[in-house]
Amino acid sequence: MRRLTVTELSLLEAFFTSLVIGLAETYFPAFSLMKGASPIQAGVLVSVPMIFAIVFQWLLLKKFRHLNLSTWVPLAAGIQLVSLFGLTVLAVIPTETPVLWLLVFYSAYWAGYYSAIPAWNRWISDLVSVENSQKYFASRTRFIQFGIVTGLVIGGVLLHLYKLDIAVEYLFACLFSVCALFKFITYKLFRKHTESLTSIHFEKSKAQSLLKKHKTFFMRYTVYNLAVYLSAPFVASYLLTKRHLSYEDFMWVMIGLFAGKIFLTLVLSKVKRNMPPFSLLYCGALISAPLPILWPLCINVPLMFSLHFLSGLGLACFEMGLSLSFFKTLEANEKIEMISIFYFFNVITQVLGTLLGAVVLKFLVSENYESLFLIAGAIRLIFAFGLKKTASFGKLAKLSV
Repeated sequence: MRRLTVTELSLLEAFFTSLVIGLAETYFPAFSLMKGASPIQAGVLVSVPMIFAIVFQWLLLKKFRHLNLSTWVPLAAGIQLVSLFGLTVLAVIPTETPVLWLLVFYSAYWAGYYSAIPAWNRWISDLVSVENSQKYFASRTRFIQFGIVTGLVIGGVLLHLYKLDIAVEYLFACLFSVCALFKFITYKLFRKHTESLTSIHFEKSKAQSLLKKHKTFFMRYTVYNLAVYLSAPFVASYLLTKRHLSYEDFMWVMIGLFAGKIFLTLVLSKVKRNMPPFSLLYCGALISAPLPILWPLCINVPLMFSLHFLSGLGLACFEMGLSLSFFKTLEANEKIEMISIFYFFNVITQVLGTLLGAVVLKFLVSENYESLFLIAGAIRLIFAFGLKKTASFGKLAKLSV
């Protein structure tokens, strides 16, 4: 029997990783609501656990800085596996402080996620050549999106079984236990990757140098990201509690987002000439930025699906542009520091945006979600235009193609 190549193993890992995204992460807000969180609390729980996760990640990097990449990445997957098992137990055990326990397990889950990203990006740069990077990332993105949609469908069908008088608590427990199994498979696939002797050591001086070098990029990206998260974490709560979507309808609306991503990556894979990474990023931001404004016009599930499809097109452009910018413009020995810095700012602004959005929603617009979406869409568009002037990182990305 032929052994799988490293690229094939990586794509298979991407599929199982994305199954967990579709089956678990997408339904985190629904699970929070089921456990008794308010709609605003469910939105806040989308982002706030990440601040604890990013702090935990930095502590882990300091404590285990001498571990090599091929040990660290599977370990991070193991942390996520444990958190999914914890959510399985939480689903069926009553508690007087559900929000606190949700915060703990979500934080552990995201700690594993953010701990793996810098190390994985450094590891994959040793396994995939720059010449093959666009083809690889396009293929990986397709595997991820197909996996997410598959997970979404499994989750939607599973939760829809509550109509057969099966307790929704047990359905969520089943959902998270299946995710734990998929995460275990991911762990095993990582262990089969080519071993790396490179350590995860984080160099503070190098990080400071990179921060200074790419200051313009970080400044403009962080304000844009903050604007995105003024409204993004509250969409799921809005759909489930204000628009009263069933789990099945919620599944279809969320599939629209990933269908848009899949379509865009298929189109990009057919483009013969490599597009400049920063052009992809900028176009994606412009496409997706104003779309929250249209939520009040989406009076039925097909229109909601269509809006999420357009959002998926923009997000796919943005995410692929960002991935290629990191891959093509950074030296291999810069990736752990640069990507750690990026996700630190990403999480900080994500949490600040979510908390600011919660304040606006609660105190300024009296929980009128449509007003929040209107405000957020306008602000997002303004800051999206600002990304065009990102000279440092953007210029490097253009020159590298």
